[in-house]
Amino acid sequence: MIKLCTIGAGSWVQEGHMPAIREVDGIKLIAVSDVDERRVKLFQEKYGVKGYSDYNEMLAKESPDAVLVAVPHVLHAKVASQVLEAGAHVYLEKPMATNLEDAMALAQLAKKRGKMVMIGHEHRFGQGSVIARRLLESGRLGRIYHSKAEYVRRRGIPAGPTFVTKELAKGGALFDIGSHVIDLAMFLSNFPRPVKAYGRTYMNFSERREMFSNYPKTQRSNRLEVEDTALGLVTFEDGSTMFVEASWASFTKVDRRHVAVMGDKGGVDLEGNDLSFMTTVDGEFMNSQPIQGQQFLYQDIWRKFSEAVSSNLSSAPFPGTTAQQGVLEMAVMEGIYRSAERGEEVRIDVNVRELGWVDHDA
Repeated sequence: MIKLCTIGAGSWVQEGHMPAIREVDGIKLIAVSDVDERRVKLFQEKYGVKGYSDYNEMLAKESPDAVLVAVPHVLHAKVASQVLEAGAHVYLEKPMATNLEDAMALAQLAKKRGKMVMIGHEHRFGQGSVIARRLLESGRLGRIYHSKAEYVRRRGIPAGPTFVTKELAKGGALFDIGSHVIDLAMFLSNFPRPVKAYGRTYMNFSERREMFSNYPKTQRSNRLEVEDTALGLVTFEDGSTMFVEASWASFTKVDRRHVAVMGDKGGVDLEGNDLSFMTTVDGEFMNSQPIQGQQFLYQDIWRKFSEAVSSNLSSAPFPGTTAQQGVLEMAVMEGIYRSAERGEEVRIDVNVRELGWVDHDA
């Protein structure tokens, strides 16, 4: 039985992860740690586990096999590194870090310790995403030349300080939701190395209460200290490009999570998890959509993660996001932020040789 601990006991741990963890055989949550002692107590009562206010004490006393890390963005790399040093595998909520240097150091530490760091990009596990990846691997897309990574909300600024204060989050919509679609676009483009980025960020709705996600319950808006919208154009070493758009709030017709990857033989388009594959057959343009069955996304994630822990794998299993892949995605996001600050295109310098093998093992 895999002994699992969680550092962080927020709503996503309880609403997203815990229902799945409790359904997966071979893994058991044994303890929780959170700086909010009241939250720890309520979590203990609900799930019947041990509770700690100091996660280092929990790591020392419980000796877990794996740890779910779900803390503010600014603490991701630090806490995950301490978990690795304690000898456990890590499931780390996105983003992997808040800068490229910390992401690289975390990936190198995981390699040194021989432990797995899997980044929490759950959309990769959707059936549409996996089928699209198989189309890429089969060569049906041909040479990839462009992709689109778009996640846009009409009303969805997080109300909690964890996401909107510079001290805790460092970045806004790009880190929170943009990271998901960047991850998918990279996954479906075979992880090209980014070399240049041009970006713009906006803070249009920092005082607009009606643009927050829990409206109309919000009595007052938390002032936004990070961007509500980020745009970017990224160029890769192979000459391909990627357009990025991430927005918590915008006057758009509908919410949209969209990833498109275009090759010279075919293209894939993901609207949410609905996949379309476009190509030509005997000169005729064809658009096909695979039949997808019912899926329990987080159960699939935790089942694969637990199997990888049982096998003591040092890299996240397919289709999970590996530490090396997380570094490339961090390089993209940092490049967009640096460009936005400077008002000009910037170079991206990420040493692929230091990363080692970026793609999944065959």
